[in-house]
Amino acid sequence: MGCQGSDLIAQLKEKNNLTNAERNIIKDYDARSIADCFNNSGELLKHLLDINNMKQASLKGLASQGVVSELINGKRQLTLKHIIYLAEEFSVSPLIFLEKFKLK
Repeated sequence: MGCQGSDLIAQLKEKNNLTNAERNIIKDYDARSIADCFNNSGELLKHLLDINNMKQASLKGLASQGVVSELINGKRQLTLKHIIYLAEEFSVSPLIFLEKFKLK
């Protein structure tokens, strides 16, 4: 994706001199800006996995492998439980999922 600011999360991991609050502000800003680059929550989730060098199996606490695959492929919508888990897992605001993508 050619979204402006999509490398901020990776750059943040390299900077050790930022406070936790500063890291969270930058991550939230970056996540919100990149959310606009995707058509659905599955694409956003795939991107978050990619930039964090994670595999679907890394989300075993979210749901079964099959459900995670359906979420990524857009065959299943995120629930509030999924959003809370993903926000914690990726250290982003849950608003990135709620603002652009509708809950069912």
